[in-house]
Amino acid sequence: MSTQLVREVIFSSVVWTAGDFLAQFLDVHIDAARRRAAGEPKSDHPSGKQMIIMVDQQRLGFAAVFGAIVAPGMIHFRGILARVVGSAHGNTLAAFSFLTAQQLFATPLMLLFYHNSATMVRGGFTDPSFLSAHETSVIARLRGRYDAMAVERRIAIDILPQTLLASWCVFLPQVLHSYMRGRSLRSRYAACLHIPWLAYVSYVQSTMLL
Repeated sequence: MSTQLVREVIFSSVVWTAGDFLAQFLDVHIDAARRRAAGEPKSDHPSGKQMIIMVDQQRLGFAAVFGAIVAPGMIHFRGILARVVGSAHGNTLAAFSFLTAQQLFATPLMLLFYHNSATMVRGGFTDPSFLSAHETSVIARLRGRYDAMAVERRIAIDILPQTLLASWCVFLPQVLHSYMRGRSLRSRYAACLHIPWLAYVSYVQSTMLL
């Protein structure tokens, strides 16, 4: 395994984990804000230490593993594109091709993989009540039989459009930087783009699915 691949795998694992942690932390804060708005006593609000304890370690572990798993595929995808269309530096067609392929192919597949994997790991595909809650098909409701397609329709119609739209805030700046500077964003700047987006992806997954 090359050094570059190891770096990419570590980076991907870290940003996915950081994004999930941020999503959980914000979720707890939002819940605390709702409690305050409802007039609950201050003593009932979780402290900062309690908020840290409330973080779902299994979710963090899943995010770390998922980030490591998808990294090699994304690296391979970028390598193939670079060989086919060339460098994006100063090349409008190449930059457009990179962005188009990323946003019409790579990112949707990665998000579909994430939403399905997270739902599966959290038991959504084996929980009849969860499947029925997300069923949109009138025929299925009439028959009282629900399957995984209920979740797939939910992801395709309600979840994926949101997380995919938000991804433009990550990949458009990256491609523009490559077009103007001829090199990838430094890790710390790339992390500043990826972590908020991945926090949003995780938040949408947990609040709209599981």
